[in-house]
Amino acid sequence: MNENNKEILTLKDVMKLLSLSDKTIYKMIKENAIPYKRIGKQYRFNKQDLINWFKIEDNAKEKILDKIKKMPDTYKKRLLFVAYLTKQLEEDKIKPIIVGGNAVAFYTSGGYATADIDIITDNEKKVEKILNRLGFIKTGKDYYSKEYDIAIEFPSRELAGDYKKISKVEIGELYVYIIGIEDIIQDRLNAYVHWKSTDDYQWAKQMATINYEMIDWKYLEKRSIKEQTLKAFKKLQKEIEKYENENH
Repeated sequence: MNENNKEILTLKDVMKLLSLSDKTIYKMIKENAIPYKRIGKQYRFNKQDLINWFKIEDNAKEKILDKIKKMPDTYKKRLLFVAYLTKQLEEDKIKPIIVGGNAVAFYTSGGYATADIDIITDNEKKVEKILNRLGFIKTGKDYYSKEYDIAIEFPSRELAGDYKKISKVEIGELYVYIIGIEDIIQDRLNAYVHWKSTDDYQWAKQMATINYEMIDWKYLEKRSIKEQTLKAFKKLQKEIEKYENENH
């Protein structure tokens, strides 16, 4: 770096300063997500501009976290928190996927009540690192923060369903990934058949009713055969089709 112009950084300087790869910085340049200037074929960065940019980024993060702290305990609060996590993990291409009760809550527009957030991820350690930084403490299976009044659990590393069916849902300028509607319905059918939970059947029915037109019924039937819940699936499909015929 030129000693007479210490505030101007090269790409390598920025990589070292931000601890980012060149691919990540090029991506940020392409998306105008970082202040830069192009001189010929070279990129140059003003150090003070980068510092100011980081302050803006940090302030935006703090505003989101403050908003989460003040929100009432609803599924929307949990969605926003997972959206924040997803943003922090974006650079590492890690996609935390919401499953379990909060997925049911989303597909029933908040009708289902649950106490924690179940997340599937292929890199728990990265997520845990962020949670620890935010003051979450592991108690049993959950990571809990009194400050945010949020509990998070990693029930498994593998998604019980098809990754291609995952819903990407926008939360303001952020977004979350949620298990596909068919797979969360199947999850409730499993509980109904194998655990004799009639409540779970009713939640499966409610999700199917609300989201009828977006459901891949052939895929759900194949899953029900595999999971040995075909009789329950047929019952559900018959009741939903009857409802649709009577109300449309």
